[in-house]
Amino acid sequence: MIQRNGKRSAPDIRVLETQTDKSLALATVLLPELDPELAFESAIRFEPAGFTLPLPQDRLCIWREQGRIVTAVTRGRNPVHLQILGETEIGPEMIHEVHCALLHLGTQHLCQSLLGIVLWGDFSDEEVQQLQKGLELRVSRESFPPPTFPATPSKLLPSEVEVLHARRARRRRIQRLLLAAAAVYLAAIAALVGYIGWQKFQLSQMRKQLATEFPTVQAIQATADEWKKVEWAVDPQLYPVEILYQVAALIPAQGMRLTAFEIAKGKLSIRGEASGAAAAFKFAEDIKASPSLKLFQWQMRSPSLRPDGRAEFTIEGDPKIAKID
Repeated sequence: MIQRNGKRSAPDIRVLETQTDKSLALATVLLPELDPELAFESAIRFEPAGFTLPLPQDRLCIWREQGRIVTAVTRGRNPVHLQILGETEIGPEMIHEVHCALLHLGTQHLCQSLLGIVLWGDFSDEEVQQLQKGLELRVSRESFPPPTFPATPSKLLPSEVEVLHARRARRRRIQRLLLAAAAVYLAAIAALVGYIGWQKFQLSQMRKQLATEFPTVQAIQATADEWKKVEWAVDPQLYPVEILYQVAALIPAQGMRLTAFEIAKGKLSIRGEASGAAAAFKFAEDIKASPSLKLFQWQMRSPSLRPDGRAEFTIEGDPKIAKID
């Protein structure tokens, strides 16, 4: 099984017959070297030519393969010996080689008494006579039968073809990965398109709802605007007297007095005199910090100082609600 070049052959072993203490097996060895024209990727099965022919029972079968003589010896209908000879014609040397092979098979009890010789294909009468005389067996000529694959496939697979099959398997794995990636990509695009479509549908539904409720919203908005206009009159915290009361409560006991308190178009203006600029700033900060006066945005201009050191200040408040025109 091991060749001189160290390359391992590809054997196929078939058990032809089993007895009590022994079995008859046929080993077919495929040499590592393969004709380049036979190493193609689409090849899925390799069978010896003898296995693809309907070999007759207990016969010596002879035919030509690629111009060379091929012999097969059967035990029952099973081939026990297949050989491609170097000769292209039936002659004394070929007959001697076949005779030796038959003697060897008989010595090892691998074949029984042969019933005759079957020639497949074109053989001359002279070849038939030489064969019949040399092997002393009855010879019959038949047309070459059509080959068919045996029911049990062989395990013969040349290494060159095995490499091609491995490359094809890798290509198919890569193709499957690419197809899976493309499927995921297309699924992501489809999901994105679906999401955008859903958002557009939601937007159209909201627009329809907005258009349906717009008159009601307008009516409510108009009502709200009217309430804002009267808020100064109905909110107790915005009564001028209440605001004046809250401001007056923050005036210190000494050093300050109010000179004016005005409300014009919702804007509040407080003017007064303080003992100094610091007192005026302190009063303004107290107004801003008062919880009762948080409805206004307060600002104070820089106080003006009088010759006697007193400071005149003006504090203005803009309401955080609707103003009154």
